[in-house]
Amino acid sequence: MKDRFLRDPLGFLMVVLGTFILGYGGVGLLNTPFRIKFFEAWAGAIFSGIEIIILLLPCLAIIRRIVSNDFYLSPSRMTGPVVALAFYMAIIPYFRMVIEEGTFRIPMEANFVPFFIIMFFAWRLIFHPSDIRLMVWILLICIGYRCVEGIAIWFSNDIIWGLLTGWRDGLFLSMGLSGALFAYVIKPEGEVWYARMRKMLFIMAPVVIFIFIASMRRSYMVGLVVAIPVLLFYLRPAERKRLLTIIVLALPIFIAATFVVGADRFTERVGGIATPGQESSAAWRIIEYYNVYRMALDRPLFGWPWGAAFINYTGIELTWLNILVPHNVYLYVVMRSGLVGLAFFLWFVWRYIRLSIDVVKGALSPGYRFIALWMASATLIFFFAGITNPVFASKLIILVPFLMTLTSFLPGALKKNAVGTKNSLVLQSRSG
Repeated sequence: MKDRFLRDPLGFLMVVLGTFILGYGGVGLLNTPFRIKFFEAWAGAIFSGIEIIILLLPCLAIIRRIVSNDFYLSPSRMTGPVVALAFYMAIIPYFRMVIEEGTFRIPMEANFVPFFIIMFFAWRLIFHPSDIRLMVWILLICIGYRCVEGIAIWFSNDIIWGLLTGWRDGLFLSMGLSGALFAYVIKPEGEVWYARMRKMLFIMAPVVIFIFIASMRRSYMVGLVVAIPVLLFYLRPAERKRLLTIIVLALPIFIAATFVVGADRFTERVGGIATPGQESSAAWRIIEYYNVYRMALDRPLFGWPWGAAFINYTGIELTWLNILVPHNVYLYVVMRSGLVGLAFFLWFVWRYIRLSIDVVKGALSPGYRFIALWMASATLIFFFAGITNPVFASKLIILVPFLMTLTSFLPGALKKNAVGTKNSLVLQSRSG
């Protein structure tokens, strides 16, 4: 099964396209030499070549399964929460918009939650539990690519806001760091495939640290600082000591990267978290939060329909502001589906966190234990960072479903037949 994509031209194409949409693209204001016009947003909308590939991938996957007579879809504990998400954050708000406006139209928000749902099922159609290692290598390739692009931007941009300022990039870079930490903590113990992944993470780590600091993704810095201590509870005593050791050893690299970027610039940017009124980006978030809070008071149970823009309750003249999606995923859920939707979304959060912790407990080999801890760190970082960024209005709608799918394939993800799944994967890992 390890080379099934290499022997299958259609499968190989899907892997290439999937890797491309995971790693390509960023904020358009950055002067990157890697921009391809076809894959940028069309004028007046956010639909581009990326979205075309997103819609194409499930079609290719279905064709491939029909041709190969393979109709098996790996089960996932996240299917129920994702289907619920489709109803309360897409279908219901859309029809409420149609009723209130009295006309049919396709609003910009059709590019947000619906594509998250599409990608969740697309990745499950494309990949199989036997593709876990392939999926990890895809992540490593994408993290490496983001670092290469960050270096290229460094030589062509004045980093006022940072090198890679996309929220997807923040998650990639924080995963590069957490991956290196856990790879150091967990030794391969003879697993050749894991040793190779581990070596790649170590090679990339210094560059990832520099690009992460230079990108100044504050929400992901906070998410990383919070997530790692939480996962300490799932490490063995010797592993905790190794984690503390690697953090101390890496600290000089972090400090050096801060001075290369500019210590004053970095501290001013990060300090905006404590004094949001002194920094424009943080100040906009406060204004958004206040406006959405006031809107939620007007329609607390079921929220506002798609297309309903922010109401400015502040009395401040706003020159620009994201009028549809606040920089907080939880507030966005409240805005579009009220407290009822928030209850379902918190169920989604709980199921995803429980899934991530269960795979950590269910991993029997060092390699899969590393992947489980790595995915758990990404899960926690994602939900903590969501407090200050719009998850469904960025390329996270492509990356997070990929991580959910990979986590769902790990040993311990399914409580039924868990022992058989674990044993088969452990035997597979030893043979690699």
